[in-house]
Amino acid sequence: MIDRRKPAGLTSFFARFMMKWKYGLIKISDEDGEDVCELVELYSDDGENYTSFCRSRISSIKELDAASSTIKKDGINYYFWENGVFSQKDGELLWEKTEKV
Repeated sequence: MIDRRKPAGLTSFFARFMMKWKYGLIKISDEDGEDVCELVELYSDDGENYTSFCRSRISSIKELDAASSTIKKDGINYYFWENGVFSQKDGELLWEKTEKV
């Protein structure tokens, strides 16, 4: 099952008001031993664990500062890299959860 990471099928604008969320920098690939990351909005389904995401839509300096502050505090998020596989289709970042072995 491909998980398009739009929480409950909502756009990030609406999901922001309905779910706990924060900015994050997630690892999406590894090139020559270097982490390749994507700026995203992380969403919590249970109020504690951030297990879904969508691409971020930053439209102001205030939002950019908030993203920077959160990412400096949290660092790179490896959850999605360690628990699934990424792909792209028509410019959209897709993630599919895989079972731990």
